Amino acid sequence: KLVGHMQEKQRGCVNGGMYIVKSFQESVVIECQITKREIEVPMEFLRKSLRLAFALTQASCQGSTIQGLVRVYTKHPRFTRKHLFVCSSRATHSGLLEIV
Repeated sequence: KLVGHMQEKQRGCVNGGMYIVKSFQESVVIECQITKREIEVPMEFLRKSLRLAFALTQASCQGSTIQGLVRVYTKHPRFTRKHLFVCSSRATHSGLLEIV
């Protein structure tokens, strides 16, 4: 799974959008998890504009609804209640929220 990391919509991908890699050759075919549309993008676009989705930061998840388990690590010395609120509000159900 990948997440869009760009300032504006590019090649049919949006910032914060979630994508699944379907094939990986000279170019990469990804599928948008919302529209289920397949998009072919060059390797350079993949490198610059998409990131692995398993480790989102608190800042990058703002405004997103995360499907599946949301695990929040609270061990950082600057972690505050505000961070906890933002991170925990990304989950779709309390059973999918894990605070470590």
